[in-house]
Amino acid sequence: MNNGLILGIIGGVAVFIISLTLIMYINSDLDQKLIEEMGSGVPTNVMYNQIDNDTQNQKSIAKGDLDSHVMNPTDWEKKGLVTDDNYEYYIQIYNSEIGFISKYNQIRKEYVTGKISKEEFLEESKTIQDDLNNFSM
Repeated sequence: MNNGLILGIIGGVAVFIISLTLIMYINSDLDQKLIEEMGSGVPTNVMYNQIDNDTQNQKSIAKGDLDSHVMNPTDWEKKGLVTDDNYEYYIQIYNSEIGFISKYNQIRKEYVTGKISKEEFLEESKTIQDDLNNFSM
């Protein structure tokens, strides 16, 4: 087997694990921070900015994961893509992840505006995090 291919696969898996760990760590910290800020009277627009910044970070991580999977390790210097079938598969996963990230953004904003309770927020965010883990590349 090609050593470059093995190295590329190992690198891709390592990037995925690190990204997933960061997403889970960042999300749980922000969720906890939002809960604390709700009780201390932080303005909604400040929390909205935090939510939007975190959402952009999550989308950037998902895009990085997509890019690392659709690039053929033997053609990284040439920026070549993997086969069309694999490309479509990874695009579908990416689109699903972006959908879950957008839903997470919405749930957080509903919580900070008081549309849903803390319990509903925690339940929904846990469900979305589980779904994100199932669809991650």
